[in-house]
Amino acid sequence: MQTDGLSPQSLPDVTGVSGTSPAERRRSAHVQDWESNLDDPLMGMPQPARNLVQAAKRIIIREGLPALTLNAVAREAGENKAMTAYYFGNKEGLIAAAHDSAVHDEYIGSKARFDTDDKEQRLAEIVQEMLRISALGDELRVAFELTPHALRHKALRKRLRQLYRWYAEVRLEWLRPWADSVELETLEGLLELLGAIIDGLAIQHMVSGESFDLNRPYRVLGDLLRIVLPQLEREGEQIDGTADPSRGS
Repeated sequence: MQTDGLSPQSLPDVTGVSGTSPAERRRSAHVQDWESNLDDPLMGMPQPARNLVQAAKRIIIREGLPALTLNAVAREAGENKAMTAYYFGNKEGLIAAAHDSAVHDEYIGSKARFDTDDKEQRLAEIVQEMLRISALGDELRVAFELTPHALRHKALRKRLRQLYRWYAEVRLEWLRPWADSVELETLEGLLELLGAIIDGLAIQHMVSGESFDLNRPYRVLGDLLRIVLPQLEREGEQIDGTADPSRGS
């Protein structure tokens, strides 16, 4: 039985591991704890589990996904190969955890970097935050390297959908000063569009390197949002019937 390398013939179990022995139940609890923690994919993980995730990311950055074998991860992390199954259920669970953690800290950190409700300043902060994430480099390279693999696996695809929803929730906090005024479906579309812009510009930046000026498209995006967001607010207020007549047309 092959225990190293990818195994596309079998679907990964990243939602828990069944079992009746105490060891299996402990392993199941570790996997379920990881699976439920979108706010922090490594929250509560013992150091060996964190070591495995960080080792997996380093291998992907250096050599790409084909080099990510259980033996390679164990050597890189200085951990027993069996710990992958113990903490993540299987190799696919480790891959998902590596994908989760790649940009998690950057999105979490963005919450602390927004410190104003002034719309003009907030808009400048949003554009700067998007630019900063697009320029991450190695961390985004991990996510992009793993995404095509995740798309081919049902359980990982489900996890990816959860992550995209979580990313959208973080971006919703970015847009909080406008959220009550903009119509819900339009707001959701805008959140999805901002995510696509971050990813798309990040890819162009990785391909072209320093010759690609990220400031240029984000400067244009800032100009567009300054025009579009007030218009979306007015339209949302008209739909809700809450427009202030004193504001005029």
